[in-house]
Amino acid sequence: MLSLINGVLPSMKWLDDPPLLRFASWLALQLPLYIVQVLPVSVFLATLFVLGRLVSSGELRAWLAGGVSPARLAAPFVAVSAVAALIALGINQFVLPVSSPRQAALWWQMTEGNSGLWRLEGMELPVGKYRLSFSDSDTRTDLLYGVRLTSWRDGGLEVFIAERAVYEGHEMSLFQVDHVSLSLESLESGEVEESSVLLDELIRVSEASDVAMVRLPRTKSQLITQYSGGSYDSGRSILRLAEYAGNPNIPLLARYEAKVLMHRKLVEVVANVALLLLALPLTMTFVSSRTVALGLALIATLAWYLLLSIGISLALSGVIPAWLGAWGGIIVVIVLGLALNMRLRFR
Repeated sequence: MLSLINGVLPSMKWLDDPPLLRFASWLALQLPLYIVQVLPVSVFLATLFVLGRLVSSGELRAWLAGGVSPARLAAPFVAVSAVAALIALGINQFVLPVSSPRQAALWWQMTEGNSGLWRLEGMELPVGKYRLSFSDSDTRTDLLYGVRLTSWRDGGLEVFIAERAVYEGHEMSLFQVDHVSLSLESLESGEVEESSVLLDELIRVSEASDVAMVRLPRTKSQLITQYSGGSYDSGRSILRLAEYAGNPNIPLLARYEAKVLMHRKLVEVVANVALLLLALPLTMTFVSSRTVALGLALIATLAWYLLLSIGISLALSGVIPAWLGAWGGIIVVIVLGLALNMRLRFR
């Protein structure tokens, strides 16, 4: 709840008396992202409370002295954390790709009365193997002007230039299209080959109307969600991010960003189980009341999220590899948890 309030309150000042139902829908669409973020904290805190109660009443030591193995004692907590991990995985894979674009669309409708596509004017946007840019747009109809699609393929550069375009779903309709194909040889010699035939199986040309239909791997809503501002989730599932990261036709920087985001989403799932390694030794050593349990949970999770945020920032800056930026924090948690458990075992 605190995470939701912290994310919503700064945005409230931009809202101009939106309809109640639309505003409620916008709030509801933010819940999946915050559920993924708070699940590890919730599971960790619940474990500390339960184990802390058993420790303070002496039941935990009685169970261990009576022959109940630590593995059997931990089984219910592991089961709960595994369910939480599956929920986080399902949200990242199936829910966020739907909720994030809808959330972004509602935000721009409530604040600007349009889709927010105008925020992308002048940007060079990676859309699969293409780079998309446009100089202007109509805020009422989302009609694009001065559209350019470029892609490196088959050892050359292809450029599609259109006076205007309409982007609906995965389909982009280009009007008054020019196609320029530049091979490496022509680039070296300075020659340019012009053609009216688009050489991609995903592009269909109607010579009579001079219209090209391009099927793109990302929708207009997904691009707006990621690049229009507002700190939304990118709207891509884990599998789609993995596909992006391994596609050689996609620009290197876009592949690398997709790889970092993919690792981050996977780490958010694993954190539900990994934080459990800290629960038992912290409870046995420090927890004497609910207040102490809450304080330990806050310290541990804040440290974990700080490590994750710093790692992701360093990875996106290229200072460290993508996997290390995302997994470095959870590796620290796992090593620390194993060390504390070993220390507790030999006490």
